[in-house]
Amino acid sequence: MSERQKWSMIKWFGGWVATIGCGAGLVLPSEVGHAATQSMRRTVIEENGQPLSAPAAFTYQKTTYMPLFYVEQLLKAMHIQNTWTGSSWQIQAPFTVQPLPTLNQKTGPLRIEINGRTLVGDVPKQVAVDPSSGKPTTFIPIWYIQQVLLALELHSEWDGTVWNAEANYTVYTKTGDRVAQFYTLAQAQAAVAEYPGGTIQNRAGQTVYTESSSYHSCRSSFSLNFQLARANWNSVEE
Repeated sequence: MSERQKWSMIKWFGGWVATIGCGAGLVLPSEVGHAATQSMRRTVIEENGQPLSAPAAFTYQKTTYMPLFYVEQLLKAMHIQNTWTGSSWQIQAPFTVQPLPTLNQKTGPLRIEINGRTLVGDVPKQVAVDPSSGKPTTFIPIWYIQQVLLALELHSEWDGTVWNAEANYTVYTKTGDRVAQFYTLAQAQAAVAEYPGGTIQNRAGQTVYTESSSYHSCRSSFSLNFQLARANWNSVEE
């Protein structure tokens, strides 16, 4: 995370705390069936220990509800495509194994699908105003989000405030700078191809792939030779 990003997050925290200090709360609309007022609290979403966002959350019936929008951004950061349609959370992932069995067969106002298959047919939801955007957004219990990550074979930990999700593979440059995190090894290999001498590490920190410098050199040499050949051909035509 850059210094600019860190400073932006610090300023956001300050504004968020000031808002809460002025007595801001969460009004759950009657359309969800449980009209009530709940207090917002700050949480942090991390990817491999690096903060991505600090969304407001709340506890309802002894369960933490997280805003779905920020969870969507987390999966996208891991290069997992997902879309919220207003009634279903649709996730597309290149599975090597089948996802977990369907958690329930009920039909409700919100369902979760993975590769077109229903993982959960009836997810409790609450619609509330996000203090950060000032707009209504959908909140769902974090337990269901954790089940999604389990189905995607991703590890996550929740301590009541910080939710850390770990990507399967991380790409590093030859000098050790982190490039990005990826869900599949193939995605990571495609990215590290641009970094000769770069490496890919799994969640355990073990190096599972090293990009060959000679391969990148060959690609560059081929590109240069092609350009020279084209230039010579153009000069002959003239």
